[in-house]
Formats: sequence, C-alpha cells, structure tokens
Amino acid sequence: MPKVTLKYMTVSIDMMPDGINLFCSISTVEFWSNERDMFPYNYTYIGGTCTWLIHSNTELTMKMLGAVGETADRICEQGQAINDRRKVANR
Repeated sequence: MPKVTLKYMTVSIDMMPDGINLFCSISTVEFWSNERDMFPYNYTYIGGTCTWLIHSNTELTMKMLGAVGETADRICEQGQAINDRRKVANR
C-alpha cells in the first residue's frame, strides 16, 4: 500500500473573453490561511498517492474538480519519483 500524503492546493479561475484562465498552486502546508475570504470554496480530492485539500475562488463542477485533482496527482507522483531517485549527499 503506497504512503498517502496530505497536500494543499489553491485553484484560481478567472473568466476571460476567450474562455477561462485556470491557475493552481500546490503546497505541503496550508499557506493561505489569511486568504480564506478570497478562496471560500473548499473541496477534498482523494487521489492515488495524495489527498488534496483544495480551496477555490469559484465553485468547481465535479468534472473540473476531477480534472484538477488528476492533474495534481500526476504532478505529485512525478515529484515523488524524482525524490525517490535522489541520493543522500555526504555519504
């Protein structure tokens, strides 16, 4: 069973003339505690290796939440693979 880690993400969606602008910020700590008014929508996405606590400035549809969560999970898995290949310095 893989180790499940807790990660945090803010999702900022801005309406543009030709569509939407989506910005995701990923962290291991909840650094936006002072920005709760800007990101009032809260979601939890349980992925393969990471559980995401997602804060958004706009209400997300289930399809958008799934797409954001899956993308974040891929980024998490890639980062985990890179960290697993690193060697400890000063051996």
